[in-house]
Amino acid sequence: MPNLGAKPKGEKRLFLADEVAALRDTAQLSLRRPVDRGFVVNTQLQRDIWDRVFKHLLKVSVCHFASLPVGRGGAL
Repeated sequence: MPNLGAKPKGEKRLFLADEVAALRDTAQLSLRRPVDRGFVVNTQLQRDIWDRVFKHLLKVSVCHFASLPVGRGGAL
């Protein structure tokens, strides 16, 4: 699943994660990536992607978790 958001040019709708993978025509998309060179540079987009993954794909409520597990050294 891609860790990105995509917005069709001329529209306000933002597709996230699995929605981007399901799109057939990606030529007219403006891609937005929340991570650049290993650093989260767009926290709101990353939060929206995680929200979509946990709620819609995994069907898990994030309020049941005290913390989100991350890789070694706090890297995503």
